[in-house]
Amino acid sequence: IQQTHDDLEAAAEKWPDDPQIQYDLARWYLFEADRLRRTAAPENRIKPLLDKAVQIVSASLQKDPDDVQRQLNYLNILLDQQIDKREEATQMLARLEASLVQTDMKDHIVLDAVQALATLDREPVTVNVNGVDYKTTRGIMRAEALLKQAVEKQPDEKIYLLALGRLARQRS
Repeated sequence: IQQTHDDLEAAAEKWPDDPQIQYDLARWYLFEADRLRRTAAPENRIKPLLDKAVQIVSASLQKDPDDVQRQLNYLNILLDQQIDKREEATQMLARLEASLVQTDMKDHIVLDAVQALATLDREPVTVNVNGVDYKTTRGIMRAEALLKQAVEKQPDEKIYLLALGRLARQRS
């Protein structure tokens, strides 16, 4: 475990602008906090690890605030059950959602954003489709809108159509 940490720290020093390395290092701190929690370690040993995870992805995002990968990394750390900063995550998700429509929409980022939308925004809504009312959530509606924009930009990406189909099935 320590060797993994040391390797990630060395990689982060060597490639400080690589958002994936920064994210992996932040995840390591979350892993270590979880490991300590399972050993009944005191909170004063766990909290600094959680704070460090957030600090790493926050600093990475500050280097390039418009980078959707960095936005997603920050969002994912905020959504970790140990961190659980839902209000801040909701704001970051709205920012990511707006940023994505201005990019080439990398499929893994779009799909992660779709999942986050469906998970975070649970406000119930009723929509009428072809004369039939369906109960759903605002997050699913936002996810559908994002996927439709992704399909318009990249019509050959079948993964977006599949994801749209899955969301439509959730609605029915």
